[in-house]
Amino acid sequence: MSTSEDKQSPGTSEEPATGVRPPAAAPRPDSEGTEPASAGSTVSEEPASGPAGPQESAPEETASESAPVGSTASEETASGPTAPQETAPGWGDREGTAAGAAVPAAPPHRPAVKREFRIRHLAAAGAGIALCAGAVGGLAGSWSQGVQASLPLGSLSFGAPHAADPVPGVAAEALRSTVTIEATRPGTHSVGTGFFFDSAGRILTNAHVVDPDGKPATLTVTFSDGTTAPATTVGVAKGYDIAVIKIDGHHRTPRPLALGDSNRVRIGQPVIAAGAPFDLEGTVTSGILSAVDRPVTTQNGPSVTYLNALQTDAPINPGNSGGPLLDESGRVIGMNSAISAAAEPGGGPTGSVGLGFAIPVDQAKWVADELVAHGTAPYAQLGFLVNEDFDGKGVQIRPKPPKDGTPVLTAGGPAAEAGLQPGDVVTGLDGQVVTNGPALMSAVWSHRPHEKVELRYLRDGRPHTATVVLGERSEAV
Repeated sequence: MSTSEDKQSPGTSEEPATGVRPPAAAPRPDSEGTEPASAGSTVSEEPASGPAGPQESAPEETASESAPVGSTASEETASGPTAPQETAPGWGDREGTAAGAAVPAAPPHRPAVKREFRIRHLAAAGAGIALCAGAVGGLAGSWSQGVQASLPLGSLSFGAPHAADPVPGVAAEALRSTVTIEATRPGTHSVGTGFFFDSAGRILTNAHVVDPDGKPATLTVTFSDGTTAPATTVGVAKGYDIAVIKIDGHHRTPRPLALGDSNRVRIGQPVIAAGAPFDLEGTVTSGILSAVDRPVTTQNGPSVTYLNALQTDAPINPGNSGGPLLDESGRVIGMNSAISAAAEPGGGPTGSVGLGFAIPVDQAKWVADELVAHGTAPYAQLGFLVNEDFDGKGVQIRPKPPKDGTPVLTAGGPAAEAGLQPGDVVTGLDGQVVTNGPALMSAVWSHRPHEKVELRYLRDGRPHTATVVLGERSEAV
């Protein structure tokens, strides 16, 4: 979710739920083997020609909310599309110059601009992986300059399903049960999305939508017919970037969206995203599922999120945070949370570059159930300290205790009980390759506490496997 505040919160140095201690420079787990969130990958591309893309705001590819493993993301608050640049007179013309006319001097050479792709939340301003919530107020003006449109929610018509194309039918159902969420507090006004997910009329959304920059806000929900109602938070799990809210008072709510099975999705299958990109409510886009189990790290204020995300090329932008990602049958398979956006010197609005990330619905559902029942959700952990100086692939358990004498392996903890030892290098978890700390954190947090997982590791260069029963901690940091 993006906010109208200019400053982004620094990375937290607190220990995440998995037990990995983040380094001073960027968020990093302490007792779980993981690298710092900022150690996440950032992809740099130098375009051969043409204008550079817009700049995103900040946390984990630490993104806020790219696609590479362990990306850092800043909260996404893309301010909106940029206006096209004017070209010098005479340049860019396809027609020839009239005979005898002076040929304009060639424009001065400009060095190629390096373009960086990072992950951002779709709700906050930042560079890299961006959170998908959008700031309004000060930034809304710049959005409207590029969009030049106003779409009152009450004027939307949904139409009927088309026999040859599933998208219109899925869109009609999705939009009826999708809402726009405004979060306000002094100095901040941001917009995100949510959707009804249970028979009690509760709404599922992102934590960074309801708590922009990690701070609670006053919530207002706008329904598909344009009516509004105040809402309150039922529970927030900041480490998972998941929140549940409810409508205050009496209000007729639409039927909840059907939830699918994110463990059965296929790369390449069609998907549909619904939400309020750039505060344009009732927007639907489509694409394909381009990857699964994508480790993504985002940051919202002091809170760091590790996602084992679904990746899609369906256009999602600031304001889409918390909205549903659906399959062809209209079942929710994920919740849109972050994008990888292009950032370039000079700032500017950010938007989709075809790399969007969603929280798998299986994870979102069990976390939501915990929030409804208890107001909080537990986090899984392995129970060991990470060697932050290790520069190989994988995550190494510290060979020796730190100066303060803290045990490398938690006594009686999951790793110790499974027979792991100081110096072992974790390389995989349940079939997923682990290349660094954020990737391990993302894999661990995709499981519930007390689940059994298969851990692959190297000891003295030789491969081993062990069955680990994940531990539990109550807080992410």
